[in-house]
Amino acid sequence: MKKQFILIIYLLLFGSQVFSQTQPLDYYINKAIKNSPLLNDYQNQFQAVKMDSLLIKAGEKIQIDANSQVMYSPVVTGWGYDEAITNGANISGLVGVKKNIIDKKARENIFNGLSLQKQMVGNSIKVSVKDIRKAVTSQYLTAFLDYSEITFNQSQLEILKNQLQLMKRLVESGIYKQTDYLSLLVEIQSLELMITQLNGQYENDLYSLNLLCGINDPTNVKLAQPEIVDSKELNIEQSPLFMQFRIDSLKIENEKKIIADQIRPKLNLFADAGLMSSTLENIYKRFGVSAGINLNIPLYDGGQRKLQIQKLTLSELSRSSYQHFFKSQYNQQIMQLYAELSITAKVISQINEQLLTLRDFNSMAKIQMGNGLISITEYLSSVKNLLTLNKTLNQTTIKRLQLINELNYLKQQ
Repeated sequence: MKKQFILIIYLLLFGSQVFSQTQPLDYYINKAIKNSPLLNDYQNQFQAVKMDSLLIKAGEKIQIDANSQVMYSPVVTGWGYDEAITNGANISGLVGVKKNIIDKKARENIFNGLSLQKQMVGNSIKVSVKDIRKAVTSQYLTAFLDYSEITFNQSQLEILKNQLQLMKRLVESGIYKQTDYLSLLVEIQSLELMITQLNGQYENDLYSLNLLCGINDPTNVKLAQPEIVDSKELNIEQSPLFMQFRIDSLKIENEKKIIADQIRPKLNLFADAGLMSSTLENIYKRFGVSAGINLNIPLYDGGQRKLQIQKLTLSELSRSSYQHFFKSQYNQQIMQLYAELSITAKVISQINEQLLTLRDFNSMAKIQMGNGLISITEYLSSVKNLLTLNKTLNQTTIKRLQLINELNYLKQQ
C-alpha cells in the first residue's frame, strides 16, 4: 500500500512533465541536421577529397621498391628456349628508386581541381542544411496549426460547458426549453469530436516531424510559438543555390587546362642497385647500379584533346543556360512571394478587426443568454462564427509563416 501511495505521488509530480514538455523549432532543426545521413555522407566526401590531395603529394615523393627473381631455363637434348634470349638462367635482386617530375603548371591545375571539388562538396552541405531547415520548418508549422486549433477549441469548450450548467438552471426556471439545453449539449459534443479528430491529426503531424528529424520519441509534446522573421539578405551571387553554377563554371575551365597539359612532356627519373646475373659463376661480382631518365613527348593523339575541349564547351553552354534560367526564375519567385505576403498581411489585419467585433458580440450574447434575452440558435451561431473565423486566422497566420520560410530559403546564405 505504501509503495502504491509513493507511485501515485510520483506520477502526480512528474507524470505531467512528459506531456507538458515544450519544444521549439530550433530543437527539431538541430536534431534533423545532426541525424542527417546525407550531411554525414558529404562530410566523409569532404575528408576524402583532402586524402586525394595527400595521395597526390605522396605520389610526388621518391618511390622505392624491391624486386627479386630466380629463373632457370634448361635445354635438354637440344630442346628448350633459345639461350640467346633466356641466357639459360636469370638471378636478380634489385632495389629500385623512381621519381616523377610533374610540371609546375600541371600540378597547380590538378590541385585547383581538388580545391574546386572541396568547394562543391562544401556548397552541397550548405544547400542540404537549407533544404533540411526549410522542410523541418514547414512540417513544424503544419503541426503547430493543429496544436493552435486544439488549444483554442478547448478554451471554447470550457466556456460552452460553463454555459451548459447555466442553461440547465435556466431550463429549470422555465426561461429556456429543454430543446435549447439539448441543442447546446449537441454543440458541445460536436466540439469534443472535433478536438478528438484534431488530436489525432496533431499526433500524425508530430510523428511526421519526428520522422523527418530522425527522432524516436513517442511523447506527445507541446510546440512553442514559432518565431520566423523575414531575412533581409538578398544577394543571389552569395546564395549556395547560385554558387553551384559558379563552381561548375570554374571546374569546366580547370578541366580545359588539365586537357591542355596533356601535350606537355612528361619526365621521370629512375635508378636501381643490386644483383643481376645469368649464372652462379662469379656471382659475387655481379653487384651493380644503374640510373636513367625517361622522357615522354606527346606528338599526335588523333584529335582527342580537341574533341574533349568541344565537349567541355558544350557543357559550359548548358551550364550558362541553366544559370540564366535559374536567375530569372529566382527573381520571379521572390516577387511572387512578396506579393502573396502583402496580401496575406492585409487578410490577417481584416480578420483581426472582424474578430474584435465578433468577440464583443459573443460576450454580449453570452450575457443575454444568461438573462434569457437571446435564443440559443443565435448564441450558437455566434460561437460557430467565432470558431470558424479563428480557424481562418490560424490558417492564414501559418500561411504567412510558410511564405517567409520559402523566402528565407531563397534569400539566406
